Amino acid sequence: MKFIGKIITYPILFVNIIAAILLYICCYGSLTAPEGDMPLMTLSGLAFPVFIVINLFFIIFWLLFWAKGALISSFMLIICAGPCLDYFPLNFKARNYVRTENDIKIISYNTEGFGAKTNGDRSKSNPLLAYITSQDADIICLQESLINVLAEKKRDKKFLPGYPYCEYSSIGNIACLSKYPIIDAEGIGFGNGTGNSYLYCRILVNGDTLALYNCHLESNRLSEENINEYWQFIGNPTEESTYNGSKTVIRKLMDSSKARAEQAEIISDRIKAETAKYTIVCGDLNDTPLSYTHKLFEKDLTDSHSAAGFGAGISYHQHYLYYRIDHIFASKNIKSRHCWIDNNIKDSDHYPICAILTLE
Repeated sequence: MKFIGKIITYPILFVNIIAAILLYICCYGSLTAPEGDMPLMTLSGLAFPVFIVINLFFIIFWLLFWAKGALISSFMLIICAGPCLDYFPLNFKARNYVRTENDIKIISYNTEGFGAKTNGDRSKSNPLLAYITSQDADIICLQESLINVLAEKKRDKKFLPGYPYCEYSSIGNIACLSKYPIIDAEGIGFGNGTGNSYLYCRILVNGDTLALYNCHLESNRLSEENINEYWQFIGNPTEESTYNGSKTVIRKLMDSSKARAEQAEIISDRIKAETAKYTIVCGDLNDTPLSYTHKLFEKDLTDSHSAAGFGAGISYHQHYLYYRIDHIFASKNIKSRHCWIDNNIKDSDHYPICAILTLE
């Protein structure tokens, strides 16, 4: 305290308190329904990475100069421990888990049209198809698949060896490949004219029925121009043109958040009436672990990455926006053994999310 002096200390303490409060808002305010009294609050989770770093910085700063000052951010981290570990789980042992014959491996992957922007190839040599067939997964859920490349599967049994069961919904271009029999399937749109939808499959796994919801929920629909305006605003918030551009971005984020909440509620209601022994919800949910959508699914299901992952698990990686918006949720009678984001394949704007699960 003497080292930096009271005149400097108190303003820094004040800033620290504000940063701690904002971290709390990011963790808990973001879980509120977007159609509530404070719709802007639901977007606060997007700022979580910023304020967790700021609070960690303050802890280190105070430990160097005045240990008591570190109590502010440390106390807030304890209060926010649950959401923080949802966002950045620390499951060290899960990383070393070895898959057994009783486990199933599932992959969810938004392929961005099988890498349409970078790959014109729609044949077997498409790198995303090569990746899919190399992973030895039991169930593969695809979004934005432009699955006309997989239509060959109906005619050529050697096109995707190992996956005798393939279901595809043209509503949103969603597909499911399975080593286990798919006994029923239905593609369901949300009726909003955007193509957002989910593919519902009932899969027979060792004599038991697994209900699978492969989802693609409302995206933020930000154009590259919108994103550039947003970053310009961050760099120069006093400029009127960039300020107006930022308002457009916020409005789009709020509208899409509300649409996702409505879509998630439709799926959540169906899950509550589910009769299958096991349930998995996966896909591109376009929402982070600190969101109303995520909270809604966690009421009845377990987030596999939070339960058996390590780190932030960034799945979207374009336009300097790095978030985990692809998820795998499983019913409570499914044990998540290991969950990870595979960032070795970069042909889509998403990385695939993978999980090893045990049906108990």
